[in-house]
Amino acid sequence: MSLTILFPEIGSSALEERFAQSQSLSRLLDSAAGLRPVVVRFSPRDEAREIAARVGTELVLLVTDSHVVTEASLVARLVEGLEASGADFVVPVTNEGLEPRQLCHPDPPYLTLREFEEFARQQTGGAELLSWTSGDPGIALTRTATLLRRRGPTSSVCAGSSVAILGDVYVHRWVTLRAQDRSDLCALIPPGRESVLDLGCGEGVLGSQVKSSRGARVVGIELEPAAASVAATRLDRVVAGNAEDALLSLGETFDCILAGDFLEHLFDPWQFLINLKAVARPGCKLIIAIPNAGHGAIAADLLAGRFDYLYFGLTCVGHLRFFTQHALRSLMDMTGWRIESIEPAHEIRTSGAERLAAELRSIGREPDPAFFVPGFYVICAPAPPQSKGGEPVSTP
Repeated sequence: MSLTILFPEIGSSALEERFAQSQSLSRLLDSAAGLRPVVVRFSPRDEAREIAARVGTELVLLVTDSHVVTEASLVARLVEGLEASGADFVVPVTNEGLEPRQLCHPDPPYLTLREFEEFARQQTGGAELLSWTSGDPGIALTRTATLLRRRGPTSSVCAGSSVAILGDVYVHRWVTLRAQDRSDLCALIPPGRESVLDLGCGEGVLGSQVKSSRGARVVGIELEPAAASVAATRLDRVVAGNAEDALLSLGETFDCILAGDFLEHLFDPWQFLINLKAVARPGCKLIIAIPNAGHGAIAADLLAGRFDYLYFGLTCVGHLRFFTQHALRSLMDMTGWRIESIEPAHEIRTSGAERLAAELRSIGREPDPAFFVPGFYVICAPAPPQSKGGEPVSTP
């Protein structure tokens, strides 16, 4: 028995997307090693049967979502499910998707690759056979002969077919990093703000919310060209490129600046925050969302000899700097920003963090108050210039 992995060819210059696709394919190849897999790249615009005509193996693993995380036994279990069910396609359960019966809500949640692997291994459940209505399954195993009979794009290849959803096979699907809903940050903007700068604006989802709900002018800065092009259709102005360089050429000032999961991606956030004060109007508020490197899930992984990069999250591959609450306060103090409030995000109690907390308590050590906090929301304002002997002291 042999297998072809059909994997989408989606170009992106961004590190995070390139890493996610490489990690997805690498883990799939490891999972299918016993079947001597062949990889065939395809365009999502191609028809399924046209792609199938390029396949010379009996089985096909069709990957329609290139941003997935899988575990080591995935392919073997899908093959078993295909043979046992007699279905046209077999698919795993997943955390994202349009078919409700495919959805699995992780409990307890996971934040690291090691925690995902543990959760995936523990899944139990039989196969549910159904006629697929609509929605992209993310990953589907089928026979090449079946795929040759399919018309239409790969994203709808299962429509109208008999599909077995395997309850004991779990795959993680990422939402798109630069198209996330950040209404949490929109809610923190003080009233009366007229001009807002959105740092790392992505596809402009947050900025669009700010414009519609606050009526403010919104300018975005975005590194990834494709995302910047989408944002340009939604915001008043978008500067594409490196934020450190773009900041110096903005030519305007703002009474609110948004930095949602942004500072940790910079090589030099210290100098950037110093420079940022030049575009802050009097009374400007800087609103930050930033991950907490002190979460217990990371500590538990490190004690197990693991630190695995992922598409995004606490161990996002694009993170160049890591902050605890203490380090965050130091960062703002060193760069001349006064913290007005700092609030934890909602706790996420993962299995790894819970076990480590219990072990710490068993030896009389109480975990840090932010042990289960995945990140912080911070509201800042430019601090008054420091002085010494009547002369201003420049911020380092």
